[in-house]
Amino acid sequence: MYPVNKIENCFNYIELPSTMADAPILVFLHGFPDNAFGWEKQFEELRGTYHLIAPFMHGTLEDGRLNRRNLELSKIKSDFKKFLVTVNPEQRELYLVGHDLGCFLGTATAHDQDLKISGLININGLGLSQYVGRKFSLSQWLKSYYILLAQFSFTRKLVSKTMPNFFLKLIYNLSGLSKDDTIRKNDSKALSFIYIYTRLFIRSWDLLFQKTRRLKTPTLFIWGKDDNFLNYPTRTEAGKYFENYAIRIIPGGHWVSRSNYKHVNRLIKMTIENWQLGASS
Repeated sequence: MYPVNKIENCFNYIELPSTMADAPILVFLHGFPDNAFGWEKQFEELRGTYHLIAPFMHGTLEDGRLNRRNLELSKIKSDFKKFLVTVNPEQRELYLVGHDLGCFLGTATAHDQDLKISGLININGLGLSQYVGRKFSLSQWLKSYYILLAQFSFTRKLVSKTMPNFFLKLIYNLSGLSKDDTIRKNDSKALSFIYIYTRLFIRSWDLLFQKTRRLKTPTLFIWGKDDNFLNYPTRTEAGKYFENYAIRIIPGGHWVSRSNYKHVNRLIKMTIENWQLGASS
């Protein structure tokens, strides 16, 4: 288990510094239902080469009642900006690595030019605008039916309070995780983040009427091809939202960062090295 730090009125987080003073910073953003410990497969292989940081999304670690005001999207984005400024006072190279819902936050943050994000890696996850752009995709709606169900208070309570162990097991089974994967030890706190789906659904209506902004930050999509929750991005789709991107579809399910972590870690290292070479040239 890794030690947990805290920035007051912000995020709890794991930090694994590198012995190299100028090592690039990788910030890992987990999705649902998960927490920062879910990046352990990346911590094991990438620590030392990079300065690793992984925040816990609001509610996934704290004891006591979840403050739902912390799940307002504007609050999360504001807290995360404060978080990045605090953990990177020297303004070193900074890369964001997201999975699932973590990609919504990572992509939105990369659009903030003040933060100077060096690169973005989305693992089986999309930016919110990109997801909303799939509004006419029947196959995506069939996979994402749970988002509509999460809008109802009864469903959220059933999932997070009444039958948490059942639903955690169901989600992890559908994700293609092995029976002995340690992520299966997550408790009901991992489900508290389900309330974010109501905020995202409300925000998606606003995006329907906004002009698409193409992100300039270099972006890599890593996708487990057997994802039961999200369709993989095509080049045509990605090109609408990103100026500089690559897509790598590899064997694995929704948690490909765990089920095929060696391949994922290799892609992360190779991509960052290539981005650095491109910047230097």
